[in-house]
Amino acid sequence: MKVLRDVFAKLNLNGNDALIHLSDRNWKKKARFPSRVYRLLENNIAPNAFFALTINR
Repeated sequence: MKVLRDVFAKLNLNGNDALIHLSDRNWKKKARFPSRVYRLLENNIAPNAFFALTINR
């Protein structure tokens, strides 16, 4: 995770830039997806972070 944090810092990205970390307990509240997409992200794809074009602020 440290490597990803370094990359995100160099790119000046954070949770306010539509970058959503699955390690964040509230990540589901930050993006609007159908429940099947949430399950797919959690169980199958399992990325460390992803960009969402629709975010809740």
